[in-house]
Order: sequence, then C-alpha cells, then structure tokens
Amino acid sequence: MLAPNLRGLKLLSRSVFRRFVVVPASGTRTKRRRQNVRSVRQNVSVEDLKLNKPLELTDPRELEFKLRQLREFTKNLQAQVRMADDLSRKEAAEKVLATSEKDELDTEDTAELILGQSQMTDTSNLSSFLLSTAGQAQKLLPQMLLQRINDDELVLKSLINHRSRNWNTIVSKLYDCPGKLNGVSHKALKTGLLSRVTHLSLKNIRKLDLMLVEYVESTGTQLTTAMYECLFQNLSNLKPVKEAESTEVFAFLDSLLQRFDSARTSAQQGNTDPNSLVPEQRHKAEMNQFILNCCIKFASKMMDASKLNNYLTKFNQEYRILPNRENYTAILQFYNKLGLNRQAWDVFATMKFLSAEHKPDAKAYTSMLQLCVKEKNYAKAIDLFNEMSDLKIEISAEALNAVARVLAVASGDPISSEGKAESLRLLGWKYLHQNEDLVQMRGRILEDTIMTMMTLCAYDGDVGLARALYFKYVTAKFADNYGKWRAKFGDTSPIDYKAIWSKTLNPYIFNYLLLAYAKFSPEKLPLVMGFDQGAITRRNLINSVDYQQVSNEFACEVPINIPMLPVADFSNSSQVILESRALWQFNLEFGGVCNLREAPKDVSKKLMASLDSSNSLDEFAFTTFNQISAWRSKLVNHHVLNAKTLVSFLTIPIKMGDKREFLLRFSEFSFEQQELNKYISVVFNEAKMNSLPHTSESTLQESSAQNHHTEAALTYLCSMKHKLLRDSVLYELAMRAAIKFRDVAFARDTWESRGAFRKLGAFQKLDAAERASKDSVFASLMVDLFTNQEMYTDSMGIIMSSQRHINWKYPMVKKLHHKLIELEDENSIKILLGIVNKRSS
Repeated sequence: MLAPNLRGLKLLSRSVFRRFVVVPASGTRTKRRRQNVRSVRQNVSVEDLKLNKPLELTDPRELEFKLRQLREFTKNLQAQVRMADDLSRKEAAEKVLATSEKDELDTEDTAELILGQSQMTDTSNLSSFLLSTAGQAQKLLPQMLLQRINDDELVLKSLINHRSRNWNTIVSKLYDCPGKLNGVSHKALKTGLLSRVTHLSLKNIRKLDLMLVEYVESTGTQLTTAMYECLFQNLSNLKPVKEAESTEVFAFLDSLLQRFDSARTSAQQGNTDPNSLVPEQRHKAEMNQFILNCCIKFASKMMDASKLNNYLTKFNQEYRILPNRENYTAILQFYNKLGLNRQAWDVFATMKFLSAEHKPDAKAYTSMLQLCVKEKNYAKAIDLFNEMSDLKIEISAEALNAVARVLAVASGDPISSEGKAESLRLLGWKYLHQNEDLVQMRGRILEDTIMTMMTLCAYDGDVGLARALYFKYVTAKFADNYGKWRAKFGDTSPIDYKAIWSKTLNPYIFNYLLLAYAKFSPEKLPLVMGFDQGAITRRNLINSVDYQQVSNEFACEVPINIPMLPVADFSNSSQVILESRALWQFNLEFGGVCNLREAPKDVSKKLMASLDSSNSLDEFAFTTFNQISAWRSKLVNHHVLNAKTLVSFLTIPIKMGDKREFLLRFSEFSFEQQELNKYISVVFNEAKMNSLPHTSESTLQESSAQNHHTEAALTYLCSMKHKLLRDSVLYELAMRAAIKFRDVAFARDTWESRGAFRKLGAFQKLDAAERASKDSVFASLMVDLFTNQEMYTDSMGIIMSSQRHINWKYPMVKKLHHKLIELEDENSIKILLGIVNKRSS
C-alpha cells in the first residue's frame, strides 16, 4: 500500500530524523502548539525509543514517559505518511499531465499525416487524464465548483499541498465564472469552501464578498454566520504595510458590521415566522466571540487602541457579547505590545475575579510574565509562577523562559537587582532547568529557550556556552532555511545564499553573544556551574559543538563557514577581540556573500551622473544620500548593523583594554555629519573646478593634488554603506573609552565633536528634557575623566559653569567628592555640596 511512497518516505526520514540538538522554532505563520514541559517534543525517532532497553515497570514516571514517546512517534509517522502521499499525488498528476500532452501532440501529428485534418485528435488519453485528476480534485472542492472552474490542473496546483494552499487563484477563478456561487447548496458552500478558505488578499476578499452577496440575493436570504466568519477571519489575517491599506481594511470591517445590523433590523421589522421559511432561508447570522476575536486581532496588529475599544463597546452594548477568555487574552497581548502595562494588569485582574470560565490560562500567565520582563519586576514574576503551580496550570517552556529572562534582565540593572545580581542569575538557571527537555537534551530546544539561555550567558559573561549556543542556532537555522529554499525553487535554480543568510542571521542572539564577549573574564567561574545539573548541561552543550564541522554531513554538502575559533572555551582577551571582529564582518556581509572592503560597482560613473544632473551642492548631497542608501540596502546586512549591536561591538575592546582596536572600530563603523558634509563638498567643488580648462604647469600640479583629494573623498563616501551616525550614545561610549584609557586628548576631541553634533537637527528635534538628560550624562562622564586624571580644578569648573543647565546630583559627583575629602579641600567641598544640595525655585 505504501510502496509508491517509499521514495518520499526515504527523503523525509533524512530531513526529519537527522537534526541538530538545537533547532529553531517554525515560522511566524504557523502557531506552535503548547505542551507540557515534561512531555516529549517533536522528532522522536526509532533510536530514541530504545526498544531493547528493559522497562522499569515499578516506576510510573518512566512508563508515562515511554507512552508519550510512542504517541509522539506515531504522530510523526502519520505526518510523514501524509507528506509522502501529497508528494506522490503531485508527482502522479504531473506525470499524467506530461504523458497526456505528449500523446495528444503525437496523435495530432499522425492525424495530419494520414487524414490531412489538423483538427482531428484522439481524446482517449486526455479523457483518462481528466478522470484521474478529477478524482483527486473532488477531494479538494465540491463537484459543482469544480465544474465551474473547469480546470482541475489549476485546482491541484493550488490546493494539493495542504501546508501552503493558494486560495487566491481559486476565488479569482470562481469570480470570473458566469455562475459564480449561484446554485451551490448551502452545505457544500459551508463545508467545501467557507470553512477552508484562508489567507486571501484584500482584492480577493472583496471578490468573495461580492459572490456571497450575489448568492444570498439569488436565494432571498441573508449572509450566514459561516460567511461572516470566513470574511472576518481573512480580513484579520491581512498584514497591511501602509496606513492607507489598514484604513481600508478597517472600513471593510465596519461595513460588514453595518451590513449585519441592517439585516438584523430588517428581520426584526418583518417579524417573519421562522417555521414558514424554506431550509435554505433558515440560516440566520449570529455574532459570536470568534468574530469579536478577529476584530481584536486586527486592531492589535495595527496598534490601534481606539478601534479596539470601539469593537468591545459595540459587541457589548449592541450584541450583548462579553469577551471570553480568548478575547481577554488577545486584549492582554495587545496592551503588552502597546506598552500599556497598567491596563494589562487591570485586564488580568478582571479575568481572575470575573468567573471560572474567564480564569487566566497558561497563555495569559505567560503574557503577564513577559510583561514582567519589560518592567524588570522579578518579584512579581516569581509570584505569578507560584500562582500557576498552586492552581495546577500547565507550566509551558515559554513560562519557564519568561521567568528566567526576568531574573536575567533584572540582574543586569543595579537598581532592580538590589545588589543580588549573581543570585538572580543563578535562580534563573534553576528555573530554566525545570524544563526536562533541556535537562535530558532530547528533542528540540525552542528558539525562545535559546534566547533565554543567551540572555543569562550575556549578563554572566559565559563566553564558552554563549558561543556553543550561537553556533548551534546559526547552523540549524541555516539548514532549515536552505531546505525551505530548495523545496520552493528546486535543485536546478542557483542557490541564493544572500537570501538564506538574511533569514538566518538573528541580530538579537548576535547582540547577546557580543555582550557575553564584553563581560568575559578568564578568572571568573560561570554561574551555571554553581549547581550540578547546570554544570552537566553546560558541559554537554559545549562538547556537542564541532566548530570545524568535520562530522556534519550537511556542512560537507553546503559550506557553512562561521569564523569561530576551534576551541571549546577562551583563555585570554585576544581571542575575544579576534573572534568578535570576524563574526561582526561575517554578519554584516550576509555570511560572507558580500565584501565590505570592496567598493560598490561603477562608483565613479554614478557619482559623475549625479554631478551632471545637480546644479547645486544641496542637490548633489541629496542624490549622494540616496545612492548611499541604495548601497546599504544591497551590500550590508543592516538588520545586524544597528545602534544597539554597534554599542555592544565597541564595548568589547573597552572592556578588554585594547585602545587601538576601539579606535579602529569607532572610526570604521561610525561617522560625524560634519565630516560627511566636508567630503561631499570636496567632490562637488573639485569636479566643477576640473571642468575648467588648465594650461599652466602649476595648474596641472594643482589638478593632480585635487584628484588625490577626490579619490580619498570617494573612498570615504563608499565606506558610508557600513557606517552609523554618531549620536549621544556613541559619544558617551567614546567618553567612557577615554576614561578607561586615560586619554585626555581624545576626550577633548569627543567633547568638541559632540558640541558640533548638538547643533544638528538630529539633536535639536529631541525634547528639551531629553536633551538636558543626555547633556547631564555626558558632563558627568567628563567630570569622572578629569577626576581620574587628578584634574580637580577642571572638574569643578565643569560643574560650576553648567549648574544653571544641569541638575547635579550626588551620584554624578561622588568620585570627585571622595577625592576632595582625601585632599581636605574644605572650600571646594563646600562649593560642591552647595551645588548638589541646591533647591530649585
């Protein structure tokens, strides 16, 4: 029975059972089914079952675990069989189609030669093909709809793969048919079309709506609940990019609600006896929580709180529908996403005390734990976790991850941690190890779990474990994206490594790795080794990594050259500097596809074209900025090159005490606006001057020097593709570097450069309070620099000259105050404390 599918099963067994320990979660479109953390995860193979191992019949936990393994193995096998059936049906349909086309052509040629009639064809093969495909197509659509579409090949291509069905082509084809949906029975329409149609475009949703309106007008009825649910569900799944598109979708939702209100009003005024209606007319539409959830979902997606409140009010007052648990959970997630923390806590409290049916479930508790991460409120997170345990709510891996991440993030904040940073991180590791999948190293580890472990490693400076997790994540993610790309484009198309690496390289997990590099200390023992199970997990993960990928069969077929040193752990700071620099280039270059050191193609031609079309310096600057933006989007991975990762990358040499490396990174990946303006002016002015005739020898020498300056300016403009504008954060970081390296000259240059930056629009557009706050931080750093250099007069001069604009507080001058006490400078101490304790009017 399964003989035709052996080839598909063989291919699937290679892709399903040969996995890494760490495999990222699936895409955002598929919803991950939440399971008990003690249950067995996906991809249980025959080897995992260990059938030859004798069972301990007296241990109920082992028996229960073995049963769960068998269930999961059965599910995996069923999924493989379904996938193989899909592939075999698709191959059979394509084979029959190719055979029929060939036979039809041969028959036409034979008829032309023998009978001399080009229109005479043998239709037996074509009929057999239609009958064979019709048998498969009937399983996908009702017979009447198939007859109207009259293209079984289109139906098979669109719907044969149940994982990615394209309903847009089906709806569009039905809309072009003369009869559309008229004459189709209500049952066939509901079960064969409305309950299956998903992920339609807005254009095709409108077409479906018009067909449904025509259908109910022909039958003398109104839209049914199934019709409304289908339309609302597809509208809620849309992802508008522009504001006008979201406005159009909201208008469509409102028009559907108005249509329902009009139909309900007309039905109430008619007072029609339901028993007198024919069966097709007894289908009345009713509003329900599903439609409310669709409205909430789209409003949440568009971050529109006013629309959300309007929908809740309308459904409550006009339809007498109160939100259920699912609706309240969606509202919770909306408030969490929007940053309305107080409203989220209010809704959560309402759910707890409203009724037993509204009690928060694991999904709601996990959302609140994620809110605790934003608030860095580890005490509240632990209380929520204990509530879940007391109420015997299923504790998922996501909930454990959220608690551990709260503890990790709070440990990085001196105020939130309250001096217990290491204790919080150790407690986070212990919460994380309640996930038995992680402890037993079986199945796959969720991407969320990897991010939580990376967070703990980053704040603890555990470079060895962070490197292992990053390497496993990237290799597994690349293999997954490579398989998807091959499945989509086939084996004949050239591989687009840039597109694959763009989806693989994650800026968040890379930033955590950079933070771990910055906190590295060879003398420090990682906190995860503070308890036995943590030490075992760390050792197993580090030992399971093969940085040279000698034993990785996939890496032998497809090269994945991640530039990481082939050592399990680091022993000195030079290793941190070298590997962080290599990985930074690797991430910015789309995994090595592009080369930052190479100039973009046809730079001179494009800039000369801009010069020819520009009549002024402002026009040339505008076109140059556009050209630099185009280079950035094509040649540099700017998902990774952002302000946060750049700060982490620049912090590494500061922490490692490497001044030269910091200056190189700072100049290579950041720029000042006034410096860019200068080089643009050089290119523009010298190009205009070179267009004039040169006759004397001195003029020729000047022209040669000008060409040299132009080449340097062009080189700088090309490097702009991988540079970020120096803002207040980068200037503060530069000042911290000057303090670390005791470089007063660099500090004065930074002070002057920041003064020029304050005059730019990027700084002037900030609120007055924010500008004052940034000035206060920078001035405090300058005071610390001069204090470390024992330049106390300069420190006092900064404080005294800026007291009108900066609200000096004691933590900002604490170091200076202690030094003045050591020197017993009573007069300076009196002045300093007078400024700090000054009361405002």
